[in-house]
Amino acid sequence: MYIVEIEISGFVCWWKVRDILIYSWGRIVMKKYIIIAIISFCIFFVLIDAIINGQNHSKIVMKKDNSNEEASAIGSPCVVKFKNKYYMVYAQGNRVVDNGDEEHTNKGSIGLAISEDGINWTKKGTILKPSETEDWDNWFLDTPTIMIKDDTIFMYYYGDSDNTATGGSIGLATSKDFLKWERYDKSPVLKVGSADEWDSNWVESPTVIFDEEHDFP
Repeated sequence: MYIVEIEISGFVCWWKVRDILIYSWGRIVMKKYIIIAIISFCIFFVLIDAIINGQNHSKIVMKKDNSNEEASAIGSPCVVKFKNKYYMVYAQGNRVVDNGDEEHTNKGSIGLAISEDGINWTKKGTILKPSETEDWDNWFLDTPTIMIKDDTIFMYYYGDSDNTATGGSIGLATSKDFLKWERYDKSPVLKVGSADEWDSNWVESPTVIFDEEHDFP
């Protein structure tokens, strides 16, 4: 006698399968087909149960609020773990301004939220606003990404001077604690290409990693 035990997603199915030989048209049908049938039934049972009683594990972890900084939207999150906490930098769409200028309807900034478990988040406000001195990122900031090397936090972000995205480039700001940021004085670190190149309109959504093992030309 054989005991077949199958565990799928916490469900245990088992049957005692006796040493049965089934004859069909003079041929022996091997016992493995019985086992395959049992496994198929278990999988079918688990799938049906998941459909009927399954839980939705997706969750909205953060919503925009009605502040001037987030009245339009929030998005483009980047999450990293730093000193036993989770830090999220994200784009904030500021409140729309009806000023008759379609290219300057609302500004964009970068916000910060902190979490102990990566699920429950506490907003810490805006950490980087449009520049008051530079002309390339003085209107809209977006798509931040984080790279941490040694004790320095590098944040690369998209910036432009209006809402059309034309000419948008990649800037850099650094921090030691995620709260106080200093713009790199030679930003943007990546500009749009010339008029005849494929990236002549704008560049955005950077992702940066540090690789000390390879040399790239």
